[in-house]
Amino acid sequence: MQIAIISIILLACLVYVGYRVRETIKHANDRCYGCSGCALKDLKNCKKTK
Repeated sequence: MQIAIISIILLACLVYVGYRVRETIKHANDRCYGCSGCALKDLKNCKKTK
């Protein structure tokens, strides 16, 4: 029983690590990935719209 629980926990950890690695690679060229927002991003967006 303990081995099954440990296996499930390890599988969940591996899935999470795989997900995070995939997201990191997918957004590698996006400088603002992961940011909730900042003044530089807002300034950049304002210049694009004008």
